Amino acid sequence: MSIGLLFPAALAALAALALPLLIHLTRRSERQLMAFAALRWLRAKERARRRLRIDEWLLLALRLLLLTAVVLLLAQPMWFGKSSDHAWVVVVPGANPDAVIDDPTLRDASWHWLAPGFPAFDSAQLQTASATASLLRELDATLAASQSLTVIVPKRLPGLDAQRITLSRTVDWRIVAARPDVGETEQVTPRTQTVAIRHDLAHAEISRYFDAAAKAWNAGTEDHVDASAKPSFVIDTARTDVALPANSDWLL
Repeated sequence: MSIGLLFPAALAALAALALPLLIHLTRRSERQLMAFAALRWLRAKERARRRLRIDEWLLLALRLLLLTAVVLLLAQPMWFGKSSDHAWVVVVPGANPDAVIDDPTLRDASWHWLAPGFPAFDSAQLQTASATASLLRELDATLAASQSLTVIVPKRLPGLDAQRITLSRTVDWRIVAARPDVGETEQVTPRTQTVAIRHDLAHAEISRYFDAAAKAWNAGTEDHVDASAKPSFVIDTARTDVALPANSDWLL
């Protein structure tokens, strides 16, 4: 377990501690000279060299402590890691851990849900995952460096952001099926539509561009979830003397 700062650049504000020192050096209590008749015939002694003297030490110390506390508050210190070396297993909501719950290597681990607060696995049944990547980074910063981490995820990991998940420890990823009550996204075969093109002899080369466009379009339909929204196309090119397929929609 170690202490760290979320915003270490805020420590640059410690330079403001010089302000109370300057104030106390420049605004010392003023002394007034009073003439005393019995001492006017005495020869004046040479004055000793003036030294820097700070008055009101207690007030100065309070000001310095107050500024230091404000700077530390801006830097946001926090404790990283826990003192326990107990292994952790986190389950992403939506994953079915029945296949690995009897694994002897995970039997003595501490099971939790990958959810805000990391609740115990037996405390509740969570169905919806939220901010998976952010929660993994938070958990990695909270656990001690010596603690092992196992993450049980479904085949499709939800709650990801635009950044790659980079953790400070080696993670044992266990990919399992989704829970029966959640289900997985059904793969649908994209429907196919035929585009019939009729051309004369002078425009025969144009058909190559239509073939290339159809191949580029079909390349993105294989993993598409909603097949009805993005069908695949087949290009049917022929001379103008070839009849069009039945029930065709004309596009001029």
